Amino acid sequence: MIAPSPLPQHAQSLEEAKSINQSLTTLGRCIEALASDNKRERPPFRESKLTRLLSPALGGAANTCLVVCVAPTMSDKFETVNSLEFGQQVSCIVLTFGPIQTAHSRAWSAC
Repeated sequence: MIAPSPLPQHAQSLEEAKSINQSLTTLGRCIEALASDNKRERPPFRESKLTRLLSPALGGAANTCLVVCVAPTMSDKFETVNSLEFGQQVSCIVLTFGPIQTAHSRAWSAC
C-alpha cells in the first residue's frame, strides 16, 4: 500500500489561506447577525474555530474592544475602507444580557 504524499508547500499555504478566509467570512456573518435589527437571526458561532473562540467575547457577558488597523497609502485603500466599514458595523452592536444562569445558580433559585 502506498502512503499518500504530503501536499506541496504552496498547496498547504493555499489551504491555510482558504481556512482563514472562511473563518473571517463567518466572523463577518456573526457580526452582521448581531448588528441587525432582526433578533431572530442567530449568529453562526459554531461554523468556524475562530468564531467559537470569540463567541464568549461577542455574546454580551464580556468587555470587548476592537482595534481597526489602517494604512495611509493609496495602494492599501481597498483594505483600509473595508476595515473601517467593518469597524463601523461592529460599533452598531448593542448587546444586552442578564445574569448568567448556571446549573448551580438554578439549583439555589429553586429552593
